[in-house]
Amino acid sequence: YRLLGRVFTLRNQWVMAAAVYENSIRLNEEYGHPLGRAEVYRDLGKMHVSRGNGAEARRAFEAALEGFEKLRAGADADVVKGLMASLES
Repeated sequence: YRLLGRVFTLRNQWVMAAAVYENSIRLNEEYGHPLGRAEVYRDLGKMHVSRGNGAEARRAFEAALEGFEKLRAGADADVVKGLMASLES
């Protein structure tokens, strides 16, 4: 689902992308896949950046960062921190 969300994002089909990302988050939670959940939140945040929606992007990035930090996925957490910093510039 996450890759499908990226495709819809690249095609500027925001409603479809958001729906696919939300479904992917739900499935990752349901099946206990925290890394997948964090990755989807990161991609959802990128979609919101593409739409110019900084507040929604920040919320998604915060959820991604929380997930990556819990997993001690430092490189992924650093990427998300960079994405969050870019929202402020």
